[in-house]
Amino acid sequence: MDDEVQIPDRIVQAMDNAQMGVFILSPDFIAKKWPTYELACFLLRHEKAKVSKAVPPALLPVFCCGLTPVACQGDYKQLKANYAKHFSSHGFSDRMDRGETSYGQVAELLHEICDHKGLEGADLTVEGLVQTIADAVSEQHIVSLAFGASDWKKYFGVDVGAVPPLPGNIDEILNSASPFRLEDEKSRQRVGANHLLTLIPATVDGVPFTLDKLGELILRYFPENNRKDLGSKSHGFRYYSTYLTTKNRSSPLSSTSYWLLLPKTILPDSRSKDWSSQKALASAYIGSGYGIPRALEVATSVLSHYAKHKERLYADASSSTGNWTYTRCADLDEYGYPLVVGGFAAAGLAVDYGGFDYYDKGVAVCRKF
Repeated sequence: MDDEVQIPDRIVQAMDNAQMGVFILSPDFIAKKWPTYELACFLLRHEKAKVSKAVPPALLPVFCCGLTPVACQGDYKQLKANYAKHFSSHGFSDRMDRGETSYGQVAELLHEICDHKGLEGADLTVEGLVQTIADAVSEQHIVSLAFGASDWKKYFGVDVGAVPPLPGNIDEILNSASPFRLEDEKSRQRVGANHLLTLIPATVDGVPFTLDKLGELILRYFPENNRKDLGSKSHGFRYYSTYLTTKNRSSPLSSTSYWLLLPKTILPDSRSKDWSSQKALASAYIGSGYGIPRALEVATSVLSHYAKHKERLYADASSSTGNWTYTRCADLDEYGYPLVVGGFAAAGLAVDYGGFDYYDKGVAVCRKF
């Protein structure tokens, strides 16, 4: 589209910051200057985000007033012929003469937006269309927050099988205030802002999902951690404790997949405490559906988030807090001490021995669906 088109700063800012773009695609839409320019801007943002590994805006096309997905996927000659009167009534030829646009450019935009799951609204009432859009916006927003089956395929190359549905009120859950403040927060935030939502699979490519299996999958991101012995640079991890039991390493958590909500860091005032005190601190949130996570749950959530967003949580001293951060987990090692997961450095994540009450060891909680 024309690089010289001038759009008010407030609209540019809104397009740059919006998490989602909803486009009501009609013959008039594709013939007008500003709607097609805005569509072009959102598509460009989406493409740039994929390259930079940022979170792209979700795009939702709604096809109505006779403009169908099939029509949008035709070539520019068909587009010109099918909607000639609309192009004519909106001065499309004059804009073409000025070099602002072309039928080919509009056709290319429609081809791109058709790559996104959309709605056909021709048979909907206005009220029904509004509700359908609202439902789809909510669904796509949740998908953009979660690490689900399609992400497992994209970032780890595996099929996770049957996916359980999220709770019907998941949007309400994500938009509600977190029952606790995290240690790096001054006040409580929305659950969707300070938690990770991750699909914990029962199997990957038909094989039980275990801590060892996760280690195999993350080798694509940390290929130097390829030692077979336990310890440093082992099994995909920066450190893989020498005190891990066979059960710790090789037992799946569940026979069915489930969703996990894990906070992005530990609870406040949970560092330097003994295990009994940390369990008591975590128990305050049982009434909100939270419990102490397993090592595989924490490692899966943190590593999948890294694969998708290139952000290290439960990190080393390079994090914003300046502290090394681990969470103690419900699993016990061969000496009966809780495993800890964290210390996520450039070299990878650690699954370590949690016997000492050092400052780097706190506790997190999680919620399962």
